[in-house]
Amino acid sequence: MTNTCKVSEYCDQLEWFVDIIGDVNLVDRYINTAIHKITNDPRLALKNRPPGLHFKSGHWYAKRIGDVKCMNSYPSSQNHQEAGTANFCQTFSIMYINNLEKKYDLKSGDYDHNFKAAVKFWEDQLFEDNEEVYKYHISSRGPKEAKKLAKKSTTSFRKYFMNLVNTYSWKEGDKTLIPCMIKKNLKKFNQKDLKEYLKWLKANSKWLYKCKQG
Repeated sequence: MTNTCKVSEYCDQLEWFVDIIGDVNLVDRYINTAIHKITNDPRLALKNRPPGLHFKSGHWYAKRIGDVKCMNSYPSSQNHQEAGTANFCQTFSIMYINNLEKKYDLKSGDYDHNFKAAVKFWEDQLFEDNEEVYKYHISSRGPKEAKKLAKKSTTSFRKYFMNLVNTYSWKEGDKTLIPCMIKKNLKKFNQKDLKEYLKWLKANSKWLYKCKQG
């Protein structure tokens, strides 16, 4: 994967991935739907929203049971993401509602570090055996069967994710990534490309964490 991007082109390389991980059906995978809700109704004030994940004005929020108000990854709340930027607010919200901030070592005000942590989250989701599935089955199925089911879960999710990538409409129908990074149509993007892309995100986080909305 080449790395000849101009600074002005870096954010374009991030935009499509952020769009995909903000897919409501994908985000829904990370909440307990028996107790959490996903809402994106702009008419509903954040203070009146139930526990769950919430989208409003281009930004994701999270609210745990017992919280008085929604968590915000911007400096006004958790401070995991620079104000006005558009990158991993959905990921930080998923981490918050699942109590994963310590696991991924999120740090207030360290935006570059947190950007890398968010990429690591997606690397784990896409390429590591599903830890929650393993824990759920270990006592009843044993370690061998639990590991098999955990691997199957990740494989199934990766297949779903790759379909989102391969069918994503990049820049009003043009599905070719900007040549500064990789000359490949998203329709032909494969698992190896995705692994390399995630490595590229971490390697260039110092530019990417500053990308603004729009």
